[in-house]
Amino acid sequence: MNQTRDFRPPPGFMDLDSPDAATKPDPSDGPSLPAEVMLERLSRESDAWTTLARFLGQLVPLGYDSATVEEVAGVERRRQHLWLTALQVYTSLAKDMKKSDLEEFEVPGGDEILAELKFLTHEQRLPAVRYIQARQMDAQSARVLARAIKEWVRREGDKQGFSNAPADCLAFKYYRDSIETRDPVESAALAKSGLDLAVTPSARQALGGLLEPKKEPTPEEAAAAKLPRLSTLHLMPTDLGTRLLPIAGAFESTAPATLRACPRAQGRGDFFSTVALPAGSSAHDWVALPLWPALAQAGTPAGLRVANCSVLQAGMGSAKAGPGLLVVDVGPASAAGDGWRLVESAAQPGGLSVLRPGEDAAGASHVAAILFLCRPPAIATGAAAKTSELLSL
Repeated sequence: MNQTRDFRPPPGFMDLDSPDAATKPDPSDGPSLPAEVMLERLSRESDAWTTLARFLGQLVPLGYDSATVEEVAGVERRRQHLWLTALQVYTSLAKDMKKSDLEEFEVPGGDEILAELKFLTHEQRLPAVRYIQARQMDAQSARVLARAIKEWVRREGDKQGFSNAPADCLAFKYYRDSIETRDPVESAALAKSGLDLAVTPSARQALGGLLEPKKEPTPEEAAAAKLPRLSTLHLMPTDLGTRLLPIAGAFESTAPATLRACPRAQGRGDFFSTVALPAGSSAHDWVALPLWPALAQAGTPAGLRVANCSVLQAGMGSAKAGPGLLVVDVGPASAAGDGWRLVESAAQPGGLSVLRPGEDAAGASHVAAILFLCRPPAIATGAAAKTSELLSL
């Protein structure tokens, strides 16, 4: 029996600037040659790499993928990928550059240079490739330049007067390397290399400042530098240990009103080390859980004992048997989300039901948002040693 499958184009099929676009035949290349001819030329590499890369795209609809081309023509898949990546950059540059200006990249080695510019935008590639041409850079130097440009873009805040010109981006790299090294000789050499490349006065001034002799510290500054330093840590909320939450009762028998009335433990002080329990809190059992982000952001967290986690399989997606604790948030803001929730349904008044994300809540009143289901560690057997194994979201 013959079976057919619907063809689905790959992602970026209609994007002319995507890497996949380089694998599609270009109508301007003229009619495709027979597959045997293209494979023979690929095996001998008798044409420029730009032509060979287009052969790869023209062979795809004929049933020759990269593995087949490697087997038949002997061109490694890694080299095929290099050609296609370089062709994508070449095609992008050809939109704003004359073919004669790009001919020097059609020779062996040009593909490696252009491939290094794959992560740059079209606006970044144009000045970068002209800078590469002017300085006769090889593939390794082009890689350093491309990374320097991306680093300049990623660097937030003050860029110390370095412009987005390729030379300044490269000089900025040397500037950063110079101030980050502890070797004074290496620092001066890096600053000198950057100074030779910088083109804007502000960039040259920043690099020149690194080469100026440092003034001798005053006796007070020298004495302060020798004083021992006390390590200071800026704590995050999740570093503060645990959070107390009341146990409202068993999931199967707790009334919605009981869960809504759960008290909230309030931490006081800069480190929340003093916990204030409201009046009537002695009527509840309390449990301390690690201050995970979901628990730290909860308004009024509470717990419900679950005798057997497998009974929640339909609602929570957990089939593991054994006791557990269903952690919920009964705060006012918990009704805003569309996640897992506990509701009081009209069909089961006075009881709790699990509502999945996206389910119709018609006829049901919100009680609490479900944060997670946690199970105790299996200390006796040594299993479930990781936090991720204790949670079932």
